[in-house]
Amino acid sequence: MLPQVSSLLEDAAPRAVKKLLDLLDNAHRDETQLKAAVELLKLSGIEKSTQVQTTERSAPTKGLTPEAADAIRRQILGIET
Repeated sequence: MLPQVSSLLEDAAPRAVKKLLDLLDNAHRDETQLKAAVELLKLSGIEKSTQVQTTERSAPTKGLTPEAADAIRRQILGIET
């Protein structure tokens, strides 16, 4: 990951978590509260694990790979591997 991106993510992580906590506690819609709760659980590492194995190479998709997303979550949470 580029150092600039990593630094920006580190700086934004506490605000992002605070925002999710605020939505969990104060959102007017139950759906919004549920989505915030699910995302917080995912960030904490508490989620149902699903492993998919493919034999074909699939077309590239937009967004982060699962590995990159996990690396960002570990960095946000300060978990070292």
